[in-house]
Amino acid sequence: MSEIEKAVIVLIEDDAENARKIRDILHQGGHAIIEELCWVATAMNAVDTFEELGVNVVLLDRDIFGGNIVDAGFISRTREFAPGVRIIGTAADPIEEVDVDLTKKGIEKLNEVITILLDKKG
Repeated sequence: MSEIEKAVIVLIEDDAENARKIRDILHQGGHAIIEELCWVATAMNAVDTFEELGVNVVLLDRDIFGGNIVDAGFISRTREFAPGVRIIGTAADPIEEVDVDLTKKGIEKLNEVITILLDKKG
């Protein structure tokens, strides 16, 4: 049996209560959130550091402080500069361009989905 890879996660979420729920769920799965971002400009700039920091998963809300991060080009920028990063949608409404879209209603499945995504990657 191979060892399960732990996720190194960037959480992009502007709602403190949603962020807390997600942190609690991920903690149960042994995953680490290394950065929490809530502003479009900050998240766009952070993409440049994903590979260096070993980020392998981004949890993505769509509408955060500063606007719509999907419309700002976050997903395409991540695909270009950090192609190994898996993006999971955690917004209220579906985001088509992500690897897996859970929406806010599906966040209880985060650990299961992360495990499947990281297993497929290897």
